[in-house]
Amino acid sequence: SMNRRMTLGLLASRYGFDLDPTFATEVTITSIADDIDSVRPGSLFMPSAPVDEQQLRQAQALGAYGAVVPHALRGKTERSGGNSNGDK
Repeated sequence: SMNRRMTLGLLASRYGFDLDPTFATEVTITSIADDIDSVRPGSLFMPSAPVDEQQLRQAQALGAYGAVVPHALRGKTERSGGNSNGDK
C-alpha cells in the first residue's frame, strides 16, 4: 500500500492545475468528491457536471478543502482557500 499524502500542490503539479491561492500547496486532501452529495470534510471537489457559485459555496460549507473549477469561478467563495482551478 502507498502511504503518500495527496496534497493540492502535488495534484496541481502532476495534472497541470493552477492552484489559487498558491500557499495551499501543502493542504492534504482525504478524498475526491464528484458531486455535492459526496463532499465530506477534507475532500477535493471535482464536479462531474458544470457547477455554479452556489454549488461551490455549498461544497465549501460541507468541508471541501478545494475544488477543481473553471477560471471563471476563481475566488467565488465567501472565504479564500484552496481552489484548484482546472483550466490551463
